[in-house]
Amino acid sequence: SGNVTGLASGKSVTLLNNGGNPTTVTSNTSFTFSTPVAATASYTVRVAIQPVGQSCSLTNATGTSSGADVTNVGVTCSSTYTVSGSISGLSVSRLVLRLNNSSSLIVPSGSTSFRFLSGLVSGTAYSVTVGIQPPNFRCDVTNGSGTISSSSITNVSIACQPTYTVGGSVTGLTSGNVVLKLNGGASKIVSSTNATYSFASGLTSGTAYSVTVFTQPTNGVNCSVQNATGTVASANVTNANIVCSPVDYTISGSCTIYCCS
Repeated sequence: SGNVTGLASGKSVTLLNNGGNPTTVTSNTSFTFSTPVAATASYTVRVAIQPVGQSCSLTNATGTSSGADVTNVGVTCSSTYTVSGSISGLSVSRLVLRLNNSSSLIVPSGSTSFRFLSGLVSGTAYSVTVGIQPPNFRCDVTNGSGTISSSSITNVSIACQPTYTVGGSVTGLTSGNVVLKLNGGASKIVSSTNATYSFASGLTSGTAYSVTVFTQPTNGVNCSVQNATGTVASANVTNANIVCSPVDYTISGSCTIYCCS
């Protein structure tokens, strides 16, 4: 048994002991599980159902009866506050947001706002991140982190915009592979079977791009990039072309001239 404190009026909390014997408490009072445990048996109390808008934590929740009644289980309930905000530019589905890298929220296409269902108690740090970007879009978070201070958070902002791929044609690569990099980061392996290529990671309009050859083929072929740099302008880049040709070798040495009369 034990005591409940901090439970708001009209709220209830349901407790379990050793995974069973559900006991619902509706006020700040003492409680006792109806099913006793054997002498020297262990016990584990946990919250099965939290009160709406509150979170209850436990003290002295586990132990062994030691042949006597256990009376010091503490249940302390506190108000919780939600984290929410606005969304702009989301015209596709499959955006997934995360709160403190645990609670996930799937946001439907066309949404202009969001709110995590799980609340946080005052004094808890919060961090909203994009868990999964929607296809061909990038969503950025502003005002995404802070600390709960006895009120709900409503000013997190999610701004989404389309992304565009960078690629082009491939000529002269008769065998082997060439490895490309986009803006020094994302890599793309292009093989001799590819007539065209594009990087999987897209860029938003207005973003500068630079395609470089990271690793040349090992079969005596040298590859270069035509139209390697530029700025994405609301369309896929398709002219960052890869042109490969055999490596030219030079022959050098010395020559001695003999003159005869």
